[in-house]
Amino acid sequence: MKAADLIKAFEGRTTLPIDVNDVLAVLRDGGHDDDVEFIGADLDPDILQGAIKIWHDRGGVYGGDPKRMVNIYYHRGHSKDWQRMICCKELFHTVDPAWAQTADPEAIDRLAEEIGLPPEMQDPLKEGIETNLDRLAEWRALAILMPLEARSVLKPYYDSKVLSLADIARQADIPTKYAGLVMHGSWEQIYAALTRPGAI
Repeated sequence: MKAADLIKAFEGRTTLPIDVNDVLAVLRDGGHDDDVEFIGADLDPDILQGAIKIWHDRGGVYGGDPKRMVNIYYHRGHSKDWQRMICCKELFHTVDPAWAQTADPEAIDRLAEEIGLPPEMQDPLKEGIETNLDRLAEWRALAILMPLEARSVLKPYYDSKVLSLADIARQADIPTKYAGLVMHGSWEQIYAALTRPGAI
């Protein structure tokens, strides 16, 4: 299953919030039989919000075919909205193409350094593909946690100031900063780019 297909599987939903376990179920229905575990950990959120570890387990010497195992770590001290955003974002890395996955320790260190930079110091043209895909995963997670149809229902109330960004964030159970992005006038174009045919 491609990331675009995963997003589109949720676009017609209007009931909020979207359960991250539902995202996992759609992935499994799409052929991903990964054994995924969400793990709260003591991370320094100024450096790292979450992380993913993917490996293969044979289940012993005579275990047969290897099974892909996935641990998704999130900072246990974060509020639930941030935990959900982080877990959904990291879940998208299970559908990243092999060429985009970070494997060696040096690349992981570089990725952690680049994604932790403040916006004014980020340079997508010079940063590695892994860093840019990590940022893209945030937008993909947002496209699921605030499905297009749910946004269409809420947008008139936001535009007429009946609902604030904080109200929308509470309904979707997402951080307020992401509610601002999804309610922005350019979101439909961003969504179209995330779900266009051929998108990875």
